[in-house]
Amino acid sequence: MPYESILLLHLKKAVSEVMQSVSKLRNLPPDMLPEQRQTYQEAVPKTTKAAIVEFDNAGATPVDKQDLVKCVKQARDGAVSDFFDAQDELAKLVERVQANAAFIPTIPLIAEPETDDTPGDLLKAAKALCASMKTLNIALDD
Repeated sequence: MPYESILLLHLKKAVSEVMQSVSKLRNLPPDMLPEQRQTYQEAVPKTTKAAIVEFDNAGATPVDKQDLVKCVKQARDGAVSDFFDAQDELAKLVERVQANAAFIPTIPLIAEPETDDTPGDLLKAAKALCASMKTLNIALDD
């Protein structure tokens, strides 16, 4: 899996965890003890900070991160319709960050010499391999 795909997968997971923590907080029973409620209240900023780190890793702009925080506050503090609107906005935000993500260039691999199955070509390839190993060995000794 390419590196950029892993970054974007982490980004989606982090945003999902934020929305799960907000959802759990919103669905707490009213008779829950304040100590228990505090655990759920503390989960929202923790998961939001983790999501901001993933946004940084994906190359998000400061505006993207501000939009994330705005959506989380809307989902946490607003009406039920605001919660669902915030989910939609976060999905759009993740897509925008994905579209603007700075992809890390890949390093090209050393091309294999083209050979056919004739003994001469295989011998030539083996000699080229030995020659390259010889220079590699010298380079490692330095």
